Amino acid sequence: MRKNPTHSTLVLTLRRLFLGLLIGSIGCLATGCPHRRTQDPTHIVTPWEGLLQNLFDDSIDPPSVGLRPTTTEPENANTNRGQAAHYIVRVRVATITKKGTGSELQYIISLATTGEPIAGPQPSEEALTLTIKRESPSFGLVQALDMKLAGTRFIAFIREFPREPDQEGPNFHWHLADDSPTTIDAAIQGARLATDPTANSEPNRGPAAASDP
Repeated sequence: MRKNPTHSTLVLTLRRLFLGLLIGSIGCLATGCPHRRTQDPTHIVTPWEGLLQNLFDDSIDPPSVGLRPTTTEPENANTNRGQAAHYIVRVRVATITKKGTGSELQYIISLATTGEPIAGPQPSEEALTLTIKRESPSFGLVQALDMKLAGTRFIAFIREFPREPDQEGPNFHWHLADDSPTTIDAAIQGARLATDPTANSEPNRGPAAASDP
């Protein structure tokens, strides 16, 4: 009996597709799939440079801790952060730990989320652990407030970036903004723009934006 040429072509195509998927899966296991998370096609990891470096600048907004701002940001800064962030969550400072002395002094801040994410999934513990070194723009503020920062609430904008040389774990950069309706509205609007560039409706803050008792 002669084989159906269409059937043979289909079988060959399926074999090639399976082989390609198998090779791709092995490659991801070997490299950690640094450019995109398969479970979230919008989670793209790009270099920390240009506008993204300005948006995720590892800094804390001074007004969020009762201080006067030292610089003026564009009005749409938090909207842009909401559009580019992988995680947007309400957080509070759970613990602050000092490490090292002198020029090696650094602060390790552990954040705890409060409520559901404003946008995106829940971040990992690694994403919620901030290392504030002397060269960080927020070092002076953290050093001045020290343990007084404990319990302070923020809106955290977090994005993952490619690992630095010799870095073992994921590389996150962040910005902590004032926990206010204005910040939340901007974050939600930005998150909508990430999926629909024409979105311009009034933000619906939802349960994540409600104040904790």
